[in-house]
Amino acid sequence: MKLLTEPYLEQVKRLPLSGHHILAQFDQESIVVYQAYNSNIGNFAANNDYFGGEFLFDRMSWIKPSFLWMMYRSGWGTKANQEVILAIWIKRSAFDNILAQTVSSGYVPELYSSKEEWQQAVKHSCVSFILHIENISSFVREQYANRLVRNQEHLLIPVQSLYSVDDSITRTKIGLLH
Repeated sequence: MKLLTEPYLEQVKRLPLSGHHILAQFDQESIVVYQAYNSNIGNFAANNDYFGGEFLFDRMSWIKPSFLWMMYRSGWGTKANQEVILAIWIKRSAFDNILAQTVSSGYVPELYSSKEEWQQAVKHSCVSFILHIENISSFVREQYANRLVRNQEHLLIPVQSLYSVDDSITRTKIGLLH
């Protein structure tokens, strides 16, 4: 597995416990985001390093840079059609661009002059820039077993740090603390 991991209890000591932040594994060139898919879509992507096959390009996709948030949303890969957990390395410059072009999932009057303007923004949003895709489902299952028995001493998660967003307009759009 390409992901760098560390004990959960070590990570908890160095990261904020509250507030709005982006937690992610990243380096100078890339950032890891997570997504859960059914086995057909997830295995195709992991085997080919791109999305295709049964993947629908016109559907909204929620990428998550926080591993534990993805685990919460997918039930640690136990929810229907979310059995395959992918770690997806994308260009960091692309991630910053994605954040800058973020369109909220609901109409926010402070960001859009009308509901119609927001609907057009949703309709025209588009992202890509994948460097590598890895199926981490077996790692997730192993760690889920540690979580189930509340064995936090043995729970490993990907190394994550605070991801800084320099652009103040983007920070406001995505609701980050300053």
